[in-house]
Amino acid sequence: MKTFLKIIAGFLLLIILALVGLNLYFTDERLKQTVMPYLEEGIGRQVQVESMSLTFFRTFPQPGLSIGGLQVQGETPSDTLVSLDEFVASVELFSLMGDQIEIAEIYLNNPRFTYKVYEDSTTNIDFLLEGPADTSSAENTYQFNIQQFTVTNARIGYEDATSNTNLLLNNLNADISLQYADQIRSTVDIELGGLSAQVAGSRYVNSLPLSLSQSSTINMENEVMDLESGTFSIRDWPLI
Repeated sequence: MKTFLKIIAGFLLLIILALVGLNLYFTDERLKQTVMPYLEEGIGRQVQVESMSLTFFRTFPQPGLSIGGLQVQGETPSDTLVSLDEFVASVELFSLMGDQIEIAEIYLNNPRFTYKVYEDSTTNIDFLLEGPADTSSAENTYQFNIQQFTVTNARIGYEDATSNTNLLLNNLNADISLQYADQIRSTVDIELGGLSAQVAGSRYVNSLPLSLSQSSTINMENEVMDLESGTFSIRDWPLI
């Protein structure tokens, strides 16, 4: 029994030493040099981050990546498309060897984004849709699950110059889990501190608190959505 405990203790010590070694090697600067080119290539915009580090204890037992002070440049250097205070992601390493990727956690703290429609009907995210669609992976059978997707204190806006419409989702907090395969199964728990809506200069809603708890399944082949029983509340008054 003592020999077995010594083996376990030695194995745990080896893991801790390996994690410490990785953390010492992958400094903030090394991580930026490694990750930033792929991040900017994938987004198609210049990206700035204040800090970047590997995280082990926070996302235990899975390794993760933490990014602080992330900003995605808009159409001009002075314009910010997306910003957030912190981004954390972790994945189960062994799942990368199979056909089902398990994302253990995605965490967004204080994200800021406004979707804009200009007078000529173009938008501030049209660049994401540019280029021919890549169908080379159409035959892939990869599946992925997001065990925990958490958003805290988000501010999401919508500005449409064609209809003079402005919407604002303020203080949005969400806990979401997602399973994606032949069907997309999701469970959401969302609380919105305030919904504001203004159309053609007239304000229809001002800081209206909402909440939603809902599970759903989407059959991709038949394009059918199945909504399970849930709760939608306005000012803490449940409607369904």
